[in-house]
Amino acid sequence: MGLIGKTDAVPYNPDNYVLPSQVSGWFSAFQADGTLGDWRELGNIMEISAELTEEYLDHESFRKGIQTIDRQLINKVTGSIKLTMDELVGRNLEIIMKSKDIDAVSDERVYEQVTLQFGDAGTAIDLDDATRDFNDTLDYQDVVVTEVRARDGTAKTFEYAINSPDKTYAFIVDNSGTPSDAPTIEINATYSDGGEEAADLEGGIFVVTYYVERGGTRYSLQDGITLEGSLRLQMLSRNGPQGIFVFNRVVAKIAGAIAISPTEWFKVPMDFTVLTSADGTRGYYTQLTYHPSFTV
Repeated sequence: MGLIGKTDAVPYNPDNYVLPSQVSGWFSAFQADGTLGDWRELGNIMEISAELTEEYLDHESFRKGIQTIDRQLINKVTGSIKLTMDELVGRNLEIIMKSKDIDAVSDERVYEQVTLQFGDAGTAIDLDDATRDFNDTLDYQDVVVTEVRARDGTAKTFEYAINSPDKTYAFIVDNSGTPSDAPTIEINATYSDGGEEAADLEGGIFVVTYYVERGGTRYSLQDGITLEGSLRLQMLSRNGPQGIFVFNRVVAKIAGAIAISPTEWFKVPMDFTVLTSADGTRGYYTQLTYHPSFTV
């Protein structure tokens, strides 16, 4: 058996059939001096297609008494590579967002709400055990009780005081009216709508809202930045000819709706429009003879 993807292969041979099972995309952005930067892989990409179109100009003739087309010449070519990116991190976000400003931040607010259940009066409830704690230590701020319900589901209007509201790590149901030394929500002994005791709420719930500040990288949106570079699509298939598309100059664009749904992966459709380079070239396709790691 010959090498996979021999360049001298002729048609009508099953070895020529290609299933592009190992496709990778690589992008290199143009730098300020006009040269290309490092080639960086786009990670997992899906729904990949390369659309290369040709538009023809017809020449018509009436030499035999009827209008006919006697010649066609290409007068316009266009190219577009469409793909979906779902590794939205680091350099990929720079390609997607095309931000003018990319800054490290430590104060991004994340708003959350949690429902906690009363135990016995005076029982401490640790928010770190009751909430989604991504960073091991959270600084709960603007803590507010937004709803109180008794065990039977009856809504209650409740008087409460929040101590150390900018740093509340635990909640204590406190009948004594004396604030604890720990950061707490102190529940008064009497409701504002009657003379019921706080102990009557044992087994009930109260809903707490708050925000925490998280660190990360902030990408500004839609700053009018155009991102140009070079794009490579490598098809190192395990069967049939292997090939590489190289598009010398492309512009990267978001190409559709970014679905934000709990029923599908978070992904972004992209369109890389093929441009003509200053030297008049648009790119090339190379059919490889074989991949060194594959044996036949």
